[in-house]
Amino acid sequence: MTFDLSPDAQQTISRGSAPSPDIPGTLPDRAHYRRDADSQQIVFQVIGPDGYVVEQLPSEAVLRARTYAREAEAARSAEIGTSVARSA
Repeated sequence: MTFDLSPDAQQTISRGSAPSPDIPGTLPDRAHYRRDADSQQIVFQVIGPDGYVVEQLPSEAVLRARTYAREAEAARSAEIGTSVARSA
């Protein structure tokens, strides 16, 4: 998966999320990047005018799976290192 971060793509996103002229008072969605605290992954989010996440890449489920896999791998590595240190 690739993301187009060029200024042209940003303008396209801005135009695509402009307030509808038929609905007065609507605000456009905001897009930003953040670092997820648990998985340490960069996350792209589109935030609606009400403050809720409209779209997120990667999804919460993927972030949880990656965090679980990383912690499981760290636990396996710690067990191996611990048993070697005790027998030496």
